[in-house]
Amino acid sequence: AGMIVVGLPKNMDASLGSRAQKCMAFAQLLGERTGLPVETWDERLTTVMAYQSMDLTGTYGKKRKKMVDAVSAVIILEGFMAYRKNHHVQ
Repeated sequence: AGMIVVGLPKNMDASLGSRAQKCMAFAQLLGERTGLPVETWDERLTTVMAYQSMDLTGTYGKKRKKMVDAVSAVIILEGFMAYRKNHHVQ
């Protein structure tokens, strides 16, 4: 891996609450421990999008509960990568 992306749980008004502050501290520690660059990425509404995605694939029940965090992580990473591509960030 050349970089780590950490979801940042901003409030709906884009302010940073206590959970976001903890995530930022975690991201900093992660970077120090791994020596890799760490970026945070807004994760607002990713859980909602994950559930919508699983609705489309017919994923329900226990399997759905187990998969929601993984699907949300994919959405976060896809959003981060799309932003970098569209803004020509290396």
